[in-house]
Amino acid sequence: MRRASLSLFCLGTLWLGACSHPAQVAAPVPVPRSAPVSAPAPAPAAPAIDSAALRPGRFDAGKMWTFDHPPLDYFQEAYGFRPDSAWLARARLGALRFATYCSASFVSSRGLVLTNHHCSRENTGKVLRPGENFDSTGFFAATQADERRVPELFVEQLLSIADVTAEIETALRGVTGDQAVAQARQGAITALEERLGAAAHDTTIRVEVVTLYQGAEYSAYTYRRYNDVRLVFVPELGMGYFGGDDDNFTYPRYDLDFSIYRVYDDAGRPLATTNYFRMSGAGVSAGDPVFVVGNPASTSRLETVAQLTYSRDVRLPAIVGILNSRIAALEAFEREEPAVAAARRTRTQIFGYANSVKAQEGQLAGLRDPVLFGRRAAGEAAFRAQLTRRPALAAQATLIDSIADVVRDVSAIGPRVWGFIPSPELGSATLGRAAMIVRYANAKAAGAPAAQLDRMKQGALEIGNKPLALERRLVAAQIGDLVRALGGSDTLVVAVLGGRTPPAVAADLLAHTRLADSANVEAFLAGDPSSSNDAALSYVRRVTPVTGPLRDRARGLSARADNLAARLGRVRFDVYGRTLPPDATFTLRLADGRVTGYPYNGTWAPPFTTFYGLYERSAAVGGRAPWTLPPRWKRPPAGLDLGTPLDLVSTNDIIGGNSGSPLLNRNLEVVGLIFDGNIESLPSEFMYTDERARAVSVDVRGILAALKAPYGATRIVAELNGR
Repeated sequence: MRRASLSLFCLGTLWLGACSHPAQVAAPVPVPRSAPVSAPAPAPAAPAIDSAALRPGRFDAGKMWTFDHPPLDYFQEAYGFRPDSAWLARARLGALRFATYCSASFVSSRGLVLTNHHCSRENTGKVLRPGENFDSTGFFAATQADERRVPELFVEQLLSIADVTAEIETALRGVTGDQAVAQARQGAITALEERLGAAAHDTTIRVEVVTLYQGAEYSAYTYRRYNDVRLVFVPELGMGYFGGDDDNFTYPRYDLDFSIYRVYDDAGRPLATTNYFRMSGAGVSAGDPVFVVGNPASTSRLETVAQLTYSRDVRLPAIVGILNSRIAALEAFEREEPAVAAARRTRTQIFGYANSVKAQEGQLAGLRDPVLFGRRAAGEAAFRAQLTRRPALAAQATLIDSIADVVRDVSAIGPRVWGFIPSPELGSATLGRAAMIVRYANAKAAGAPAAQLDRMKQGALEIGNKPLALERRLVAAQIGDLVRALGGSDTLVVAVLGGRTPPAVAADLLAHTRLADSANVEAFLAGDPSSSNDAALSYVRRVTPVTGPLRDRARGLSARADNLAARLGRVRFDVYGRTLPPDATFTLRLADGRVTGYPYNGTWAPPFTTFYGLYERSAAVGGRAPWTLPPRWKRPPAGLDLGTPLDLVSTNDIIGGNSGSPLLNRNLEVVGLIFDGNIESLPSEFMYTDERARAVSVDVRGILAALKAPYGATRIVAELNGR
């Protein structure tokens, strides 16, 4: 599914430090996407958005329009429809950001929220009661009193957007040096967020300063956060994830990938709201215009060809290797201790990693496609040509070459920076604790402030235990990272292995460490970890002198690449203005498109699938997993018209983070629910095309039919229909 999980957003930066705004963490190792300008000057007036400027070929940068600068002339030309300010306000206020990884929307006047089933999987486990298994049975709150509050879950509604470019640039004026600029930029953003948030005098208000156009523009996004979110309905895993990873990123599809929540106010009552989207009973037809309002997470469409080459040759292969090793570790643990793995919801972790691997491999295939990569190269050449025709900007073309020089230095480091990723979220809890303790001891010896030491100490104490069988697999996987990154003949690798295999080294390490148990962390922090011969600490102390300098070098290159990219972003903005949308930042965007099929496998994929296809797909494989139908669906439920549309495809521009976005008609009625993209859409990370790339949605008619027939959720259907 097109999901943007926090752990995978942060994968590339785990060795650089914690990540706070997942949407702004773009890539592992330098070649970042957004940054400040060293010595910014006041921004010149950008070209107005003009439909004639949006000629074919200019959509390679996509159609993820910001709400403060929608292309109204283009909408009029393409669809005979010009949204007014009231339409845009309704679209903005009806949409939601679902926690830190998905999108959603209000769909009733009493706070009902619609999002995906796969966005709910880590939430449903938090409300299970003894003996319950929603993957097998689904869940429906028969009464309002049965709706279950999900701990720590929140949704956010975008209240306003304000241009704060001048404030950030003022704070940066006169600052020089790559590292100094990076620090000043982050300091200015943090201070502005705190000041604007405090000015609201409302604890539910949050302000996020967003970097757009790689630093040519900054906007303050003000959100209202709702913290009381309760589960109302979720289908069985067999329907919400019908076809499993085999069908993921494919089409035709037959998924009921939806779930329903409700937001409650501070008084514990269903939230009363006039800003919601009604469900369309008629649905949509082939050729109709449709609009996605959601929060695409991250794209790299404004990166240079050199940066994309680095992603193709170094970054993506390294990430795929790491994720595949974690999948193998989790699957081995699942076979070894199935009951424990089930209790830990290991299958959900595997799903998340497998989803990301498929996405990364799709992006890699796109970058290796000479036609698609050639289009990006042609676009960069056209940009250079634009600069040469403008004497005031002609010299700035050297920024492209300067970025290429930085990328060359980064590529020389290669995959070695991935030799040790001490993240307990992605690897072993034991090594995660050891790395944190070593960092704590070094910081303490260097005289770090007490507040910093307290944060590090708390971070180490909060790392939870993992089953020993899983720890063995994960430690072995992390030792495998070292071998893969440095090479089997590397001196450090030879010393670590000592002629043994990574699993053997992992078993020996865990047999001689006390850090597999969180209860022992406090004692290490209180003592002198530098003198301990604990095996986990010894491993970290042996590895980090090699990987640490690489990380330091990468940090310096990252800051340099940031600064250059920001300067180039300013130049690009001077040339194109807002005729190009900015890269995705997990902030609200409006994406237009049409419902239409596409050619594939020598035939034609229809724009809609139906419940007939669901049963045919299951029967064709004998009902085996992952196409096994849940018990209530084994036979067609009474009253269900099998010809009802189930899923549909459209040309809307989406990416990870759009999961759960409403698909709307021009009347702002829900006609579908985004849950995936087809395999042809995966290269949209770096370039949008609509020849065969499609967004995949659950059809609203399938949602309503399912709620009525097999689930009997009549009270929810009535509310969705406005009764």
